[in-house]
Amino acid sequence: MKIAVVDIGSNTIKMKIYNYSGEKLNELYSEVKNTKLISYIKDGILSEEGISLLCQAIFDLKQSAKNENADSFSCFATASLRRTKNIEIIRQKVFEYCQETIDLVSGNTEAEFSFSGIKNTMDDFFDNGIMLDMGGGSTEIVSFENKRMLSSYSMNFGSLSLYLDYAEQGFDSMKAYAVNCLKQCPFYPVKTKNVILVGGTALAINKLYTYFYNNALKYEMDCDKLEYMYEILKIYDDSTLAILKKYVPDRTTTVIPGLSAFLAIFKECGIEKIKVSTAGIREGYVYEKILKETDILL
Repeated sequence: MKIAVVDIGSNTIKMKIYNYSGEKLNELYSEVKNTKLISYIKDGILSEEGISLLCQAIFDLKQSAKNENADSFSCFATASLRRTKNIEIIRQKVFEYCQETIDLVSGNTEAEFSFSGIKNTMDDFFDNGIMLDMGGGSTEIVSFENKRMLSSYSMNFGSLSLYLDYAEQGFDSMKAYAVNCLKQCPFYPVKTKNVILVGGTALAINKLYTYFYNNALKYEMDCDKLEYMYEILKIYDDSTLAILKKYVPDRTTTVIPGLSAFLAIFKECGIEKIKVSTAGIREGYVYEKILKETDILL
């Protein structure tokens, strides 16, 4: 069974197509539209231009899924759209243009899907710790023990929103804002040595980390080394931009804001061990929403 899933984010709209043979998901195809929808939202309203971009992106991705012979096609949105005041108009326009209904995922459900994604795909999984899933407009935090989810909370910042709101004040101001958001978490204070990072920002940071430290273990990072990397990158001069354009060309403006926020949270929580997951909400959506609700996965 070929399953196409579209994740409508604040920064990108990404589609992945998986094959499910009854045991596990295998990724077959991936396509990304760099729409930066959050930049078309003003006073909680997604503009007509933004809606048109969204409709065209979903239409194009649906055509790609058809070309790849996908058996199903689903699209969902998280912080990118759930805070918009004209969400019903947006969903109506998308349905009229694409004949698809956007599934609006809440912050708590987003966290649950992300946790399911890493739990069902990650071999080397901490028994206890936290998960941080940073998107363009929100960051989900999940606490877990014995590999079971305990609590979750959606924090009101992402890598793109940090850049748009705090670029003029500097990267260190983003650290302070991230900690303030963490302190609003119902289960704060959060103290743990282990964290699993999820999302495109985390993967981009990991790419830069392997450039700075070419002998690093795959998808594992050290806090002190990340802090050193941050001190170099935050200078944001021509040499920094050259590195970003070479290794993370689609995230030249958002990867350092994301790194600054992560580092602030690591320090506040006492993090020592960091792992990065290549899976997340899309895989979790397939497991928890598509396979279970269609009785394929019981």
